[in-house]
Amino acid sequence: MLPKRRRARVRSPTGDAASSTPPSTRFPGVAIYLVEPRMGRSRRSFLTRLARSKGFRVLDACSSEATHVVMEQTSAEEAVSWQERRMTAAPPGCTPPALLDISWLTESLAAGQPVPVECRHRLEVTGPRKGPLSPAWMPTYACQRPTPLTHHNTSLSEALETLAEAAGFEGSEGRLLTFCRAASVLKALPSPVTTLSQLQGLPHLGEHSSRVVQELLELGVCKEVERVRCSERYQTMKVRRAGFRPAPGMSYPGNDSTVHTMYGEASRGS
Repeated sequence: MLPKRRRARVRSPTGDAASSTPPSTRFPGVAIYLVEPRMGRSRRSFLTRLARSKGFRVLDACSSEATHVVMEQTSAEEAVSWQERRMTAAPPGCTPPALLDISWLTESLAAGQPVPVECRHRLEVTGPRKGPLSPAWMPTYACQRPTPLTHHNTSLSEALETLAEAAGFEGSEGRLLTFCRAASVLKALPSPVTTLSQLQGLPHLGEHSSRVVQELLELGVCKEVERVRCSERYQTMKVRRAGFRPAPGMSYPGNDSTVHTMYGEASRGS
């Protein structure tokens, strides 16, 4: 006996689509972005769903559309540091959003509409900020930091990269990594470094790198960097490295004796 043929379910043309479509935005002039650090991913997701269910527009990523940036357990200095880094990559003429404490969002959700922004809601410092960039808002990992092609501290980062390159020629991987990390942090700063106190508390800026930066700020040159650049060994290694670039998938022989052997064999064969 053959089983009865099941009747095919007919889906409602609006059923599933309606369930996956977010509620319409009731306040088109307000675009909220919730900053995840200090708030946590799960709490941010919960507040995003709750706000959207009440008709608020909540952005998944920070963009120039954001009008209100909401943070939790964040000081005004940390908030301004976060905004300064964001504004370096923003298009020209972009109006910065209001930096607000979480209390503004909770009050708005309770009222069912955006409440007026008061001074107690704002996370903004009055007057220009002269203190150092907060280390809490300078990520430790380079992949989390903005590294624009054009930055404010070119001379400082190039000096540290010169020392890193020289350390690589010597086979000192530790010093190479140290100087590269310090240069990467300088590239991510939102403004030019004018005093050494601006670097206080920032990651990967140790005693040696700070000493190099201090000499450059006070004297305009660093004796150690200039000595490396003028050394015959450094110049020779740069020429040899340029002449023996590895093919894709091959490692570069960074050892000086290996490069010297290759250079000699190439000279004899020519």
